Amino acid sequence: MTDEEFRKMALVLAGAVEGSHMGHADFRVGVLNTGKTKTRAKPGVFASLDSPKPGFAMVKLPLEIQDRVIAARPETFTAAKGEWGAAGCTYVRLADVTTTEMRPLLHAAWLIRSTKPSRLDASGTALKPAKVGKKAKGPSPAAIAAAEQRAKALEPGKGVKSIKRAEVG
Repeated sequence: MTDEEFRKMALVLAGAVEGSHMGHADFRVGVLNTGKTKTRAKPGVFASLDSPKPGFAMVKLPLEIQDRVIAARPETFTAAKGEWGAAGCTYVRLADVTTTEMRPLLHAAWLIRSTKPSRLDASGTALKPAKVGKKAKGPSPAAIAAAEQRAKALEPGKGVKSIKRAEVG
């Protein structure tokens, strides 16, 4: 997969915009353009290019999916160091993945940043917003399953196949 294919795939997702941070392109969701300034409804970087170096990308995955892809292909997927990796930031060697493999991962990263994952029902439909002052505790198993189902629907017969390899062996 090339940088340009990754960029196009990220920007197709609803509400995704390209920005820049620390010298590399990033992809965000939840950015509101209010005329002269852009504000974010909440932090929204779900992926970036050339991170940690050229030829790589970063996707912020739910931890369950991060664990699966790293276990299945440790030469291709690596957790970022420290708290970033513990929060789901996963480096991907782009030359080693296809667009079919990357699509469900980008979709899962986008989903976790575009809604409050703990506030989704089993079908992935957003429930009423969390009360002010309460923190979301991260994605529920139902939200992750819904993201995987939506990703499968994008490429019938292919989708999340590569993510689930670790469960088989």
